[in-house]
Amino acid sequence: MNCHDLLRALVVANCFGALTASAFAAPAPSPQVDAGWIRILEEGKDVKAFLIRPDGTQRKEISFTAPNGPSSPDGKNILLLRSEGVESVALIADADGKNARRVSPEKIRAAAPCWSPDGKQIAFLGLVGDYYQAHVMDRDGTNVQQSSDAKLGVESLKFAPDGRLSYLARNIRRGILQPCDLVVVDGKKTKILVNEVIISDYAWSPDGKTIAYSRPGALVFHDLISGKEQEKSFVDIEARIAGHAARTISWSPDSKAVACTVIFWGGRPEFGPKLFGDDELFVIPRSGKAIWFNPGVKIGQIEWVSGK
Repeated sequence: MNCHDLLRALVVANCFGALTASAFAAPAPSPQVDAGWIRILEEGKDVKAFLIRPDGTQRKEISFTAPNGPSSPDGKNILLLRSEGVESVALIADADGKNARRVSPEKIRAAAPCWSPDGKQIAFLGLVGDYYQAHVMDRDGTNVQQSSDAKLGVESLKFAPDGRLSYLARNIRRGILQPCDLVVVDGKKTKILVNEVIISDYAWSPDGKTIAYSRPGALVFHDLISGKEQEKSFVDIEARIAGHAARTISWSPDSKAVACTVIFWGGRPEFGPKLFGDDELFVIPRSGKAIWFNPGVKIGQIEWVSGK
């Protein structure tokens, strides 16, 4: 408070009552918000799990049993895939893998089953003709509905927090690259959010307002209400990952940032030399600068979880 402010406070106090101590008090500090933890499942046969803060500190190993398939939201069931002759069928089982029973329809080869947020529905890829299409059914295998009819099939089924289904619909290849459309299904309506883009991975924000997707060279935040996009160029984050794309995208619980790994996009031998980005975990906020760090383990999967 400078001299002019002090004089003004004294005049006000004289007119309306005694000057209180609060007139000179500093504003109360904002409460600290817990940024949560990033849970890492180590890549490899004997999977170990770790927690690490989003700034790369406080890494610790935790006890964690990786499920044999996607777990239901209530944790009581898992989804499994099993080969039966030339078919691959989807099954629902108890959390320990027992009492498995088939839920995918007869004569449909199934792949990549996943749960709706409320656990009442299951989405899966079902082979129709030569290509996989999106299907949705009740958790007991009834009321099966085909949700896509893409000419070249679809992949990467994901549910929004409010239960809408999304997928990537393949387009005609361009050399070794295959662009796709990012499609959202809302009831019986479908909407193409992103058209003819090479997408390495995508994820819904916890508040359901944004989808983060990666194309080679950038991470993009797509606002579902306005349709506007905010692009984070990898060359601006770190020049050494200019030719990379993100994968294993996971949102922060407050929908303000994502964590991801990156992979070099194109032309790299399977057993070629190690590159920057192979072992790093990147944290990319919607506003502000991205950071990265080596967590000290080979990253298989990541999930940004609450600090509570």
